[in-house]
Amino acid sequence: SLKYSAHLVVGVIESTEEGLYNCAWHISPRGEVTSYYKRLLYVEDERWARSGADLDYGGHKYPIFEVDGRRATLAICMDMNDDDFIEHCREHQPALIAFPTNWVDQGDEVAPYWAWRLQGLRCHLLAANTYGREGHVTFRGESAVLLSEPPTLLALAPREGDLLVELELPSA
Repeated sequence: SLKYSAHLVVGVIESTEEGLYNCAWHISPRGEVTSYYKRLLYVEDERWARSGADLDYGGHKYPIFEVDGRRATLAICMDMNDDDFIEHCREHQPALIAFPTNWVDQGDEVAPYWAWRLQGLRCHLLAANTYGREGHVTFRGESAVLLSEPPTLLALAPREGDLLVELELPSA
């Protein structure tokens, strides 16, 4: 993060005095770490994780940080289905959404659904999606970079694979 002046988002399980959380860390280029705790839990999360729905991020339900002078936010997996997340995005108009996810494979491509959820916003979604099986759950893969409006898929990894994408964030 420091050497390349990069923002990093890392999915982790974080243990606090209150319990375990499905968490994403945003690490700024200066090395500052913000923990975001998933709000909308999937049934598999409910077996081990606490919801972060009652937590506050500087007066917001989701964290806001700056990337190249533009607003950005975080969501984890099922948070994309949370109307509070969509309202947060409408209110704060992030140019970028960092989205670590373990999207379950239900047989459909996921990027069109994500674009539909973000319709009316002008932002980039960077989705890092798990691929493969864990126990009885199969994950979709298809990590993606998309522009929400107009809906444009800028990059899509096959089920399994890496993406290297250079993009310009929408103007503030």
